[in-house]
Amino acid sequence: MICVSQDSFERDNAFKLLTWISHRYGFGTYIHLIEGYYSRIAHLEADQFLTQLIEKSEDEKSRVFMDTIISPSYTSAIAQIIQLPSISGMDNNLILFEFDKENPVNLSQIIDN
Repeated sequence: MICVSQDSFERDNAFKLLTWISHRYGFGTYIHLIEGYYSRIAHLEADQFLTQLIEKSEDEKSRVFMDTIISPSYTSAIAQIIQLPSISGMDNNLILFEFDKENPVNLSQIIDN
């Protein structure tokens, strides 16, 4: 299972669900999306976010592999993410999308993709 979110630091329900699923079934991958083009500054920002995500994962003692992706659009990020092998080396067979029920701003992005 793989989860992608732009709002990793605003909402953590998707991370909590992925942590539970990973505990139950062995492993999962959580990817924080940074929209934009790859640059030195974007790379440094991604490294900072990754450090924060790893600390969060260690605090919760989760079996979730954390990573970041820099992509110019949500669509291209999804196309790249579904091609990634899971932490076990096998294909991912499930993707978890998250959005805020009270303010579903990015729901149209999810539906379009």
